[in-house]
Amino acid sequence: MSPETPMSANARPVSRRMQRKTLYIIATFVSMLAYAVLLTFSDTQPLLIWPALAAALLGIVFACLWVTSLDEVALQAHYVAWFWGGNAGLLVSMLVFVAAALSPQVFEPMLSALGAGETFVAGIVVGVVPAVIGYAIWWAVLWLRRG
Repeated sequence: MSPETPMSANARPVSRRMQRKTLYIIATFVSMLAYAVLLTFSDTQPLLIWPALAAALLGIVFACLWVTSLDEVALQAHYVAWFWGGNAGLLVSMLVFVAAALSPQVFEPMLSALGAGETFVAGIVVGVVPAVIGYAIWWAVLWLRRG
């Protein structure tokens, strides 16, 4: 080991693939942060909705680039987590929707307090959020077991 290299004997140089993955992750988070900020200010400036949507689309592009940069093991873990965790979350969503269909009087006080737009958004959230939470839990369990 020459005196010019500050690496220890066990340290490995960071690969280009790892640098790209890190760049894609940072770019995705920055894009989603820009989306959230622009969306917040679009209440007072309605024209900000278009840059907000552009930032969200850019975040999706960076997320897709990140997925394509994953190695086979990480990609398989995400596939399994999306299948099992996402399906478990969708089961929760389905149970909420069935309960709302069979007993609308239970949900009526909450929904009547909301407007039509907020009720629509609540339906989307109830459909998507449990699947994402299920995926995140399943993925964490897979990687903790791997550890």
